[in-house]
Amino acid sequence: MIPAGLCRGIPCDRLDVRMYGRILCAGGRQTSYAQSMSMTTLQEIIDAARTLSPTDRLRLVDAVWDDEHPENWPALTPEWLAEVQRRSAEYDAGRMKAFPWEDVQARVRRKAGLDG
Repeated sequence: MIPAGLCRGIPCDRLDVRMYGRILCAGGRQTSYAQSMSMTTLQEIIDAARTLSPTDRLRLVDAVWDDEHPENWPALTPEWLAEVQRRSAEYDAGRMKAFPWEDVQARVRRKAGLDG
């Protein structure tokens, strides 16, 4: 749900974001997601995201993250780089088992309720 008042200037109590980029207002009016969001600030989007259920928040993060190309990802912090190097050394020494990314991603998506 998106906070009130974002439906093309028509007062609404809440907006319900639906699939395929359509939004259904509490009053039954429909508008495109882009039209509704054009007047929304980043803080309003963050505030709206915080009202979502944990599963829907994870779906939102998943959808936004999947749209971002890896070259645009932030650089690793020194702490994360150290952790990557530690894990790599553990793997090289045979103390850590690796799994294909597709298997890990599927398991995480299932646990988070994101696969359906």
